[in-house]
Amino acid sequence: PKCRYEFKQSDCPTRYHCFCGKEENPAFDPWIVPHSCGQTCSRPLKPDCGHECLLLCHPGPCPPCPKTVRTRCHCGTQAPSVRRCGAKDWSCSRPCGKLLSCGHHSCQTPCHAGKSDCPPCPKESVQSCLCGKQESKRPCASPDWQCQKICGRTLSCGFHICEKVCHSGLCGDCPRSGERSCPCGKTKISLPCTEDIPTCGDTCEQELSCGRHKCTQRCHQGPCGPCRQFVTKQCRCGKREKNVQCSMEFTCEAKCTNMRQCSRHQCKRKCCDGKCPPCEQTCGRTLNCKNHKCPSQCHRGPCYPCPLTVDMKCFCGSTVVTLQCGREKISKPPKCNELCKHPSNCHHPSREPHRCHYGDCPTCRQICKRHLPDCNHTCPQRCHDNVPAQTKSPIAAAKDTQQNPEVVALPCPPCREPVKWSCYGEHEDRLFPCSEACRYSCGRPCGRALPCGNHTCQLECHYVTKETSKTEAGPECQACEEPCNKPRPSGCTHSCPRPCHQGECHQCKLMLKRQCHCCLMAVYIRCR
Repeated sequence: PKCRYEFKQSDCPTRYHCFCGKEENPAFDPWIVPHSCGQTCSRPLKPDCGHECLLLCHPGPCPPCPKTVRTRCHCGTQAPSVRRCGAKDWSCSRPCGKLLSCGHHSCQTPCHAGKSDCPPCPKESVQSCLCGKQESKRPCASPDWQCQKICGRTLSCGFHICEKVCHSGLCGDCPRSGERSCPCGKTKISLPCTEDIPTCGDTCEQELSCGRHKCTQRCHQGPCGPCRQFVTKQCRCGKREKNVQCSMEFTCEAKCTNMRQCSRHQCKRKCCDGKCPPCEQTCGRTLNCKNHKCPSQCHRGPCYPCPLTVDMKCFCGSTVVTLQCGREKISKPPKCNELCKHPSNCHHPSREPHRCHYGDCPTCRQICKRHLPDCNHTCPQRCHDNVPAQTKSPIAAAKDTQQNPEVVALPCPPCREPVKWSCYGEHEDRLFPCSEACRYSCGRPCGRALPCGNHTCQLECHYVTKETSKTEAGPECQACEEPCNKPRPSGCTHSCPRPCHQGECHQCKLMLKRQCHCCLMAVYIRCR
């Protein structure tokens, strides 16, 4: 069905046989395979083992022989084994052991088929050349070799030596013995091998190297000379003709104006035959890498990519990536797992551990810990030795398109460590930032004892200079303006005229007017 080959009507079969070929036009039987005769196949099995197929007439090839036989392995060293006839060839996997073609070594290949199919000997041995003059260590599989020296043995004539290259066997007869021809080949003479054949005196007439003329000299020894006959020759480019000797090549001085294969340069070869040679100049065009020029001969079309490579390294050089030349401009540096080796650019002895990178290191994030100038505390802020800061004016910063901030070192901020300080009069203690700590007024009365010894300073807590004691009043304390309130002696009703003072009051010096009992007289007496 669907055959595309057209057959003649006479080529169409008119009868057919069953699959095994025993019965012609087998009758249809619904209980057997169509087109089968139903008998035993009996066709010889393949490979030919001497048994026949035991299946009923069937389509397709016969199956392998199912009978069992006793066979040995390929090398025959093992005892016979019972195997299927269709797979009776088997290998024992032991070394073959057969003597190889070299005659010295045995086959070490595992047991294999074929008695003469052993591989060539893989070992080497010292072998002599064909003439026996030299010895060399060579593969056993190729024992015949030539030493490339002239044989040099005396021939049977006894006068000449063999000029053949290293060979085996006899050298043969002397090539100068027997009947020989003169140089031109027209006359044959039999002479001893010690005598040279003389020339015959006739014209040589051997074909010259030009292939058009014959030698006009007399019979001579050696090769014929160049052809000296004059002929009209056309130059290679076909523009000029000239009568010259046949053996000479005629070329004109006209330069070829055709473009070479590169389509960039002219041929400019004298008397060109039209087959302009390839351009011999260097291309010299800049390659795609933009770093090198094309070193090839001048050519058409685009240049090949740059064959060079570039090693791109990380900053520390531990990680290297090989890139095609030109790719280093658009490729990112390789990622390195090593720690950054940039030296510290701040007052810390080392940077924070971070991976190798290109460009500037990140800003140091360690604690400053510098000793502040006005106290014994250390700076608790992050390192501020290299801080990007905008030092330009707003107008200049707006004009700067790159906006690269300047890196400056900022001073340590004021100390904010809480410190306990007392007020001027040491009435209470408060916590202040270290940079703002100072003596202060708590708002309470001063309370220092005034020089009078009776009262205390009632001014708001204040600073006292030249203090000798924490309880005695200083120059800044108020002066006591109170009158003396000390109790008077009994009987004295007058107050002390002195201001508040220390010690006992003076005796009252006022005069009192006293009347007698009858009130007729009055007497002035001193108050007690």
